[in-house]
Amino acid sequence: MTIERNDMKDPKDFKKDDFDNAIIEYLVSEFKKSNGIDLTGDKMSMQRLKDAAESAKIELSSATTAQINLPFITSDANGPKHINLSLSRAKFNELTQDLVQATKDPMQKAIDDAGLKIGDIDRSDEGESVFSERRSIILKSLKVKRIFDAGNQTLIYVAHSREIQDGSAKMSISTVPLYQAGAVSN
Repeated sequence: MTIERNDMKDPKDFKKDDFDNAIIEYLVSEFKKSNGIDLTGDKMSMQRLKDAAESAKIELSSATTAQINLPFITSDANGPKHINLSLSRAKFNELTQDLVQATKDPMQKAIDDAGLKIGDIDRSDEGESVFSERRSIILKSLKVKRIFDAGNQTLIYVAHSREIQDGSAKMSISTVPLYQAGAVSN
């Protein structure tokens, strides 16, 4: 079963830098608190923060903490200043929760429009396509496939998005273990 949405007038069109910008704003704020210096006017510092934010975001996809170390980010009359801090996945989730929350209503609407209910799972080996959205033919698409792993009682979601304009594509895999009511895990 595929849910397809063609919605070109979405009020919140996510940009690929939104999650990076949340990290950058946090780093700028923490640096200003500890050093009294606002980095937003320094183009070179902001570019270094952007690169560090992207690296931290990628690192947090496979680790619980990312270390952000930017020596000589700027200087003042007392000498060079550095950024050296840890960003936990929990803090990242806190910083980006509004971005994630903004995706829930459109996704829920698509699921509701398709008339799906919990338990409507295709149990075939190849799984099922559960969501497809094209904002425009030229700009971007998102597809989600759900596979039921009966042996491990787990749902596997494979999401693929692409932006034809930029020539980029991204894929992610999420798993959702299904626990039976009253079952005890070890």
